[in-house]
Amino acid sequence: MRGYAESAVSTSDGDDRVAALGKALREAFKASKATRENVILGLATRDCILREITIPFSNEEQISKVIKFEAEPQLQQCRIDEVVIEFHTVADLGNRSTVLVVAVKKDLITDILRALENQGIDPLSVDLDASGLFNFTKAHPATAELGSYVVCEVGYSSTMITLVKDGDLR
Repeated sequence: MRGYAESAVSTSDGDDRVAALGKALREAFKASKATRENVILGLATRDCILREITIPFSNEEQISKVIKFEAEPQLQQCRIDEVVIEFHTVADLGNRSTVLVVAVKKDLITDILRALENQGIDPLSVDLDASGLFNFTKAHPATAELGSYVVCEVGYSSTMITLVKDGDLR
């Protein structure tokens, strides 16, 4: 890491969320002296819906084809066409798989991507803060021998607990 900055997104009733995000991005990039290349967008896990479900397939291509249909009954708080769905296989059960399903509202991603675009930023990828924390800790030499461990990140407004079992995010 070469720099760090925080900038609050301040919105009140009637404020344009995309404009507020843009202002915060400008301030953070200026304060950290960061470039606009090689940016990875990290979404807050608290803004997503996560479910662990079993799928009647083990092939990633087959899972991709049915994941929305399989996840829909687990997402009672929103309609399937309102979210973007992604998954991570956590267990291969022969002809079935256990997958971690992540759903995030399209409106949220659209606003963030528009704000980034307005600032000349084209993110390389989108990731969850929890999986970013997982990748960071997994790369650390101290975790190589552990196999299974818990990472607890205590933040200003939330606490994130990540379980790693046998080297895999659960």
